[in-house]
Amino acid sequence: MLKRAFVTLISLTIITSMSMAREIAGVSIPETFTLDQEVLVLNGAGLREKFAIGVDVYVSGLYLKKKSSNAIEIINSGEPMAIRLQLVRNVNAQEFSENTMAGFQESAGNLGIDISTIDREIKQFLAVFSGRISKNDVFDITFSKTGGVRVYKNYSRTPAVTIKNMTLKRALFGIWLTHRSEEKLNVLRRGMLGQ
Repeated sequence: MLKRAFVTLISLTIITSMSMAREIAGVSIPETFTLDQEVLVLNGAGLREKFAIGVDVYVSGLYLKKKSSNAIEIINSGEPMAIRLQLVRNVNAQEFSENTMAGFQESAGNLGIDISTIDREIKQFLAVFSGRISKNDVFDITFSKTGGVRVYKNYSRTPAVTIKNMTLKRALFGIWLTHRSEEKLNVLRRGMLGQ
């Protein structure tokens, strides 16, 4: 009897663990994210595809205190939040950095931000992508009022960069959450907004 109860408990634990993540392109996206002892919930997730032939680049998930599909409210919010990027292929670091810079430019334009006012902070942020970027690398981009923007690579406990600038935060999250000129980015945006 005790043995059967133990087996049932183990089975329920495995089933519960499996239901605590969703899978996109072979990447398991956790349903929660802990930031400074605060549990955030997965708002939505999607796959970043590039080029007409649909080359998969990364899977991303947006984590918030409370689910929302209002992009502007999320971008302007001072509440804790995080974006997880997990690479599904090796990428050229310089190309990845250049694409992120293009994202900053379009996001800043969409939000009415003078990008020259955060030039130094953008350079700090882009330094995270220097060196090698390989399949399965994970970048956790977090924000909180006290910590500012922090980026962690491959589950490190020490941030690769910390930037305390709300304008940078808005432009950064806007890369994924503002309407973009490339439709594949809008598909990703809708996924992250849970639409």
